[in-house]
Amino acid sequence: MKRISFLLVALALFGAGCWSNNQNVNQNQTPTPTTTTQTPTTTGQNPQPTGLLTYKNSQQGIEFQYPATAVDVTTSTNETYAPKVIASFDLGKTVNDPEAKSVPETRLDVLKISADAKTQEGKPIINDGFYYEFGWTPQLNVGVRRETLGNYEFGRSTYSDAAAGNLYTTYAYTYPIGNNELVLFRFVIHSVNCGNYEGTGFKCIPFDATRDIQTPEQIMATVRLTSSPVASVYSFKDGTVSEKTKYVEIKATYPVMTGGQNSVTTAFNAKIKSFIDLEVAQFKKDTQSAADYPGVGPLYLNYYYNIPYNQNGLISVVMQKESFTGGAHPNTTYKTYLFNTQNSKFLVLGDLFKPTSDYLGTIASYTKSQLQAKFLKDAQQNGQTEAEWFSEGAEPKAANYENFNLTDKGINFIFPPYQVAAYAYGTQEQVVPVSIYKTSILATGPISFWNK
Repeated sequence: MKRISFLLVALALFGAGCWSNNQNVNQNQTPTPTTTTQTPTTTGQNPQPTGLLTYKNSQQGIEFQYPATAVDVTTSTNETYAPKVIASFDLGKTVNDPEAKSVPETRLDVLKISADAKTQEGKPIINDGFYYEFGWTPQLNVGVRRETLGNYEFGRSTYSDAAAGNLYTTYAYTYPIGNNELVLFRFVIHSVNCGNYEGTGFKCIPFDATRDIQTPEQIMATVRLTSSPVASVYSFKDGTVSEKTKYVEIKATYPVMTGGQNSVTTAFNAKIKSFIDLEVAQFKKDTQSAADYPGVGPLYLNYYYNIPYNQNGLISVVMQKESFTGGAHPNTTYKTYLFNTQNSKFLVLGDLFKPTSDYLGTIASYTKSQLQAKFLKDAQQNGQTEAEWFSEGAEPKAANYENFNLTDKGINFIFPPYQVAAYAYGTQEQVVPVSIYKTSILATGPISFWNK
């Protein structure tokens, strides 16, 4: 199996069977350890520390307790490992046996990982909240499950890798913290093939899953997570494009983001302005022969915008286009954007849900039932039979649900004239509440806050 950088670092740090004992604290993390007492609650061969220390990082919103005998190796880890860890501890041997030549040893790394993070080979490392360092490949022998420890239900993945007589068993606990991030507690237990010591007279203690998982589980039961720092507040002002000739008129108003981080506003504004510029250019091309138009009044392009949602690090933008290029009446269409201010990415509907879930089918089924009931009610109120509507416009196809915006109650889908009904019925909108698709929400995705 091809290893990525962490295992290379692990081999170097373990050396002849032990982690580095560098006790320098990462100055950027400012942990504030405090000593507390511990009453041992487990039996067996595990060494029981006489006390616990509390790691607390207010900036990252992470707190947990760890054995007082552990050694902080955050600085040495960050000198050789990317991505940088928040905290790293050598937890020491899993068994107290001074006669043993080799004893399993445990290391803890704490990180925050983007939900869309990938390996160098481009494989995703997150699947439904579970973490796999080599990229998510279900064919491999990876054990995954939900496990409640302390106050949280973590996604736990377990996998092992062997090299040169060494065995590295990883227990990765993940928890979604919103804004497309999850916190990762990764325990790596290093042991050796004790068969290599046979006939040498040296005692070797092999890895034991039941015994060696005890300390990681004890630590995870003490985890406390607090909210991440409040995201920067972004406001908006109007950007405009206005042009007028005898036969053609253009009026476009679009959002310009202000405040917050420059990199975020630059990404947002460049995308929106590029869209408007392309729309204006295309309209000019389509109406370049407008002087020959025999109708009354100019051909025109109007753009308006609305921002119905601006919280939890997410911004919904609805761009409404009204255009007239000749014919019986003007046309109305929409372009919507969902922008994540935490990573400056524009999101599509599929970015919000588990890729293996039938989120589109669930949303479509609800939407179709609501639209049908609405058209039937309208017809009955007007003393008519059920109005004809185009159910194919609400079929579970990505193109049918590409225009949407977030609301406080769920996702609002926008259907322009002709998509689900005749022009006379105008634009149709349907809010699909969170309860309909809650189980399909990506555990570490942008709208994971709706699952808390």
